[in-house]
Amino acid sequence: MSLYSKIKSDMVIAFKNGDITRKDLLRSVLGECDRVGRDLDDTGCIRIIRGMVKNARQMHNKDEELILSSYLPVMITGEKLSEIIDVLLLNSPTFGIGDVMRHLKDVYGESVDLGYASRHLKNVLNG
Repeated sequence: MSLYSKIKSDMVIAFKNGDITRKDLLRSVLGECDRVGRDLDDTGCIRIIRGMVKNARQMHNKDEELILSSYLPVMITGEKLSEIIDVLLLNSPTFGIGDVMRHLKDVYGESVDLGYASRHLKNVLNG
């Protein structure tokens, strides 16, 4: 089931349960996804949701932030990401920052913290 379909299904459930806040928020997500493109994949939906989470955070709306965050993948950060990068550099010693970042994005997509990865790579490669 695609992320779009899951959100649509959850919106119907929220409607049936009388959860107006969740229903309206999920309707907004679907509307934004439709506005961007009908054939939007999960990655595109995730980008839209991330933007909406950021907006909810700026507006100090914890309820919206929690609801929206539940549709985002678990981020790979910290030691787990450092370990992945270190193994990748060990197995491919000729890789530079761009190569590693491209590999992380290709393999892990939206579930990797690229900002953390970049900082870690700069520390490892520059000494």
